[in-house]
This record gives sequence, C-alpha cells and structure tokens, in this order.
Amino acid sequence: MRVKIHPSEIKTLVPMSATLSRLTNLMSDINAKTSDIARVIELDSVLTVNVLRWANSAFYGAHMPVESVRGAVIRLGMNNIIRLSIGSCLAGSMKQSVPGYRLAEQELWRHNVAAALTVESLGALTRRPVPPAAFTAALIHDIGKVVLGQHLQKEMFQQLQQLQQQEGLCYIEAERRLLETDHAEVGAAIAGYLKFPEELVKAIERHHDPAPREDSLLDAVIIANAAAKQIGFGSVCGTSLAGVLETAMRRYGLEQEQWDGLCETVKQRLAKVEEEWGGAQPEARSGS
Repeated sequence: MRVKIHPSEIKTLVPMSATLSRLTNLMSDINAKTSDIARVIELDSVLTVNVLRWANSAFYGAHMPVESVRGAVIRLGMNNIIRLSIGSCLAGSMKQSVPGYRLAEQELWRHNVAAALTVESLGALTRRPVPPAAFTAALIHDIGKVVLGQHLQKEMFQQLQQLQQQEGLCYIEAERRLLETDHAEVGAAIAGYLKFPEELVKAIERHHDPAPREDSLLDAVIIANAAAKQIGFGSVCGTSLAGVLETAMRRYGLEQEQWDGLCETVKQRLAKVEEEWGGAQPEARSGS
C-alpha cells in the first residue's frame, strides 16, 4: 500500500518564508559573504528582530550589545543563524510527539539538533572539508517522520514491527516494503518544497544509503544521524546502519577513538543547549 503525502500536509507543517530558502541557498555557497547574509535578513523584519535578540542573549556571550544585523551574523555564525531560523519555523512540529515512530515529545527535536551539532564538531576531527550545507541537512534530515508518522496507525505500526522481527529488516527497509516510500523520501519532498539546494535535498533522501562514491555532504549527514542515535536520541537501525556508518567514517578518515570522542562532545553540547533553552527555541521563551 503506497502512502501518498498531500502537498497541503507539507504546507501546514512548514510555514516557512522565502527568506529561509534564500538563506539556505546562500549558506551552501562557499563564496557567500557576511554582508550577503545580513542583507537577506534585513529584508525580513521578523527575522531581523529575532536575530538581534538571539545575538544579544546571554547564551552567546553577549557582554556588549549588537545593534546591527551584520554584527549579529558575525557573533552568531552562519550555522547558528540557520539552526535558530529553521527552529523558529519548525519548533512546534519538531517538538511534538510522533506516535507512529514512538517518539516522545521533543525527542525528534533532540535527535536533529544532536545531528547538527555533530556536523559542527566533525570538521575539527578530519582534514576532509565538511560542506556548509551539511549542517542544515543534518538539522532537518528526519523531518519526514513528522508527516509520515501521521499516516502510521496502530495496525500499520504493528505490521512494520513484524517485518523487522520476522525478516530482520531495518526500520527504513520495512517502511519501503509496506508503505512504498520512507521518511527520508518524504523529508526530501519537504526540502524540495522549501526550494533548498538540490544537493541538500538528495542528502536528506539518501541519509540511510551509502553513496557509491565519495559524497562529502551525504557522508557527513550519515555520520551525524548515527551519532545522534548513538548518544540515545532515535532508534538504532541495526547492522544496516553500522555498515553505512563504517563507509562514511572511512571516507572521512575517522577512527573508532575519534568517533567515541565525537559522540561524547555532541552529548555535552546538546546538554548545554537544552540547559539554556529548556528544549525550546529562543523565541519561545518569555521575557527575553
């Protein structure tokens, strides 16, 4: 039975402005300048207010106030601009429980933020450059679960479990067998709707599948997804995930000791984010 996702479901889930699409495309451009990013933000009054507020928060060490968008972009960094901007649009959807995947409240949010933090930390461990788009791809790589999870009724979920137990299938393989689609494919459809770069869309679509040849963006997202699961956020996909991860790690030159250190670093950084924001995005806090 093929599960069909209606475009209206994506529009309801992702009420994003054109500004975010422009920002994401800019941040995938290695030649983009701070001034280019600041200009896009300045043309969106709501985002301008949020960016200035984030930059002047205690979390980012705001001892001296920032009064310009350009100064805010420099203080926050491009990855934080993207994380906070996407988070402000998706916070409601990403924080809610997803019964179809047995995800409790905020569990999907934690998984995706942990994946994004992994990408940030990965660059310090390898000589292989991590593409700028990897952060955004990691941050939303599992967004398809929010939409697809709405279609997984109790009976269907039980069938997925039976396929895994009886035939030893990974969860995503069971999805493909029963639903004729999977959460990665649905996530790619959402990214396409947002007009994100094609390379980012493909990385989301294939984050459970190793590339036949080196693909820095896809490999980074595969590592990020696995690290988030390793530290306890997201269901482990068994031997299938292990094989995909091994390939991506080899391409990035990561040894087991580095992998263990990476997971521990991400765990600590995620705890810091949760401590500051309480599992919520900054704009959801009152009096800030």
